Amino acid sequence: MSIRRKKIVAGNWKMNGTISSLDQIRQLCDLIKNDSFEVIVCPPATLLSQAIAIVKNSAVTIGSQNCHEKNSGAYTGEVSPEMLADLGVQVVILGHSERRENNFETSKLIQDKAKASHESQLTTIICIGETEEQKNNGHTINVIKKQLDHSLPKTTNAENTIIAYEPIWAIGSGKTLSADDIKQVHKTLRTHIKTITTSEIAAKMRILYGGSVNSDNCYEILNIEDVDGALVGGASLSAISFSSIINSTGES
Repeated sequence: MSIRRKKIVAGNWKMNGTISSLDQIRQLCDLIKNDSFEVIVCPPATLLSQAIAIVKNSAVTIGSQNCHEKNSGAYTGEVSPEMLADLGVQVVILGHSERRENNFETSKLIQDKAKASHESQLTTIICIGETEEQKNNGHTINVIKKQLDHSLPKTTNAENTIIAYEPIWAIGSGKTLSADDIKQVHKTLRTHIKTITTSEIAAKMRILYGGSVNSDNCYEILNIEDVDGALVGGASLSAISFSSIINSTGES
């Protein structure tokens, strides 16, 4: 018997947005017509508190783009999972390729962050993905399997963890994998999650696709087998473009 997984569309604002940008979240709450999807918006840390107040009693959940692996201590400039949870944040993105590359975050560090986030009852979106060089050399599957092996803590289950497969070469480039390739990668990921966790967890865990997802390609991508949603970058900054992705993705 197949397990029905509720799909997710998550928006990562990255280092974009000021107080005036909160109007986009207000508009988004009004524009969402498709209630078959979970909707998550991850603005910068400076906007989290106000964003949480805006989405109260709406279909939108607010998430953070990162957190520290400790709950307190002498870590100047860092924000802990406990602090995020105290604020009302429900979701955190971990292991985004920009942090893995620009901030030298290892999969082991991502694993520690995820464990701490789980302990604070935060749902973690753990990002994995290969570079263009790794793709061209035929190493995609080995790379993302290794990232999964070392990024998922033992506390992982289908309720507290979401996987986001984002080919690094596709992020912000306008390029995406073919539908067949996306299907194959996601199927492989689900099979590998089974070897790390259990058959039940693997069947229930949601796996998102990311990398230049927009209103033109979202319907096809989100109706591919084993694709349980999308992690959207630039297109999530505008309520109109982000809501068009959400509203156009009817269930297959």
